[in-house]
Amino acid sequence: MSKNVIYILFLLLFPTTISCGQSLNNQIYLTIEDDELGLVFYKEKRIVLDSGEHKINKDSEVFLFRKTDSLTTKEFDILDINAKSLYCQIKVKYLLTTKHIENIADLLKWTHNIKQYQELVIIPQIMSEIRTISENYEAKILKNEDSHYLNEIKKLVSDGLEKYANIISLELKIFEK
Repeated sequence: MSKNVIYILFLLLFPTTISCGQSLNNQIYLTIEDDELGLVFYKEKRIVLDSGEHKINKDSEVFLFRKTDSLTTKEFDILDINAKSLYCQIKVKYLLTTKHIENIADLLKWTHNIKQYQELVIIPQIMSEIRTISENYEAKILKNEDSHYLNEIKKLVSDGLEKYANIISLELKIFEK
């Protein structure tokens, strides 16, 4: 009788498994800061986590993203409506949401690509949008920083990128070399 009581007390005081059936040794805590989102891959599953403390499997692959981020592109070429060659440089500040991270992960699929999401998703999307839009305007309009058309262009770029990020601010510099 006393062996059974000791055994029951041992089981109550020293549980060896958690409710989901995972060993305690396979779980770790992940803290995601208020200005971050986490993308966690485990086996064939993927989940986006918001800020806070989360218990994950220690074999998981984790990527952290800043919710608000920015980038500046190198100069790239664009054409105006008359096929005149111009150059463009962009400074963009953007916001990422859970849905944006999911869309980026869907597009990139492989975890080794996720770290380079700006170079593989954000920058090409912006460049593509600007190249498509610039073909509808003359060079003098594109180069004029005071032109009301630039606001229209910025809105079109923002709309074209909404699947992957929300544009907070976008500075366009279009010039001839």
